[in-house]
Amino acid sequence: MRELREYAVRRSGTRSPLRKVFLAFEGEKTESIYFSALKQQSAQCRLSQLVELVPLEKEGREYGMSNPVRVLECLTAFMEECKEGKITWKSLIRKLHAETGCQVSEEEIHDLLLQSEMPGSDSQMDSGYIEDVDSAVSQLLKSLDENQEQLKNAILNFEFDPPTMDWKTDHIYMIVDRDRHSFKENQYDEVLTKCNTLNIRFCPTNPCFELWLLLHFRKLNEAELDNIL
Repeated sequence: MRELREYAVRRSGTRSPLRKVFLAFEGEKTESIYFSALKQQSAQCRLSQLVELVPLEKEGREYGMSNPVRVLECLTAFMEECKEGKITWKSLIRKLHAETGCQVSEEEIHDLLLQSEMPGSDSQMDSGYIEDVDSAVSQLLKSLDENQEQLKNAILNFEFDPPTMDWKTDHIYMIVDRDRHSFKENQYDEVLTKCNTLNIRFCPTNPCFELWLLLHFRKLNEAELDNIL
């Protein structure tokens, strides 16, 4: 996951936000559209200028990770990178994979990093942090041949902006559906327990986010139940 740059920019005005609210979604489109509109209409919605919404965008294979358990895994990885102020090898691979439009597989990028003989990549690829991101991508660039133009362009356009999070003031919210399609048996309690342990604010929409949108309309009680379902 990564901060959407559109939202990560501090607002202009006389007062700077005092708190960021990071939002991790289960859905890929609906939630993003909703909170984007909320961000743009913040004044009309009376959203305090002291609070900044920061949606977190899925990358690479994360796009298909709609299961709440997997979403939590991606979110905890993001939090670890925030604490360290560094990027892991796995995240670098995911980001480059996403930059190519997912046309180059993560396995291929993984193998190229190993072939590049970047110090530490062979022993830390599974869990270690990259000490020098610029050197890593430069070394990877040198290992490419003329047939790997997509990956070359992805590397040239790659920028690593360390996540900015103040652990004393900022909040993290995880927004997922409560319906049976999202959670398997016993998973709800598992996710809730881990969120409480990690100080993640767990926000299940019951049964789904789309119903939350419908509840914005006053005449919902006049709609036919079959249409709502």
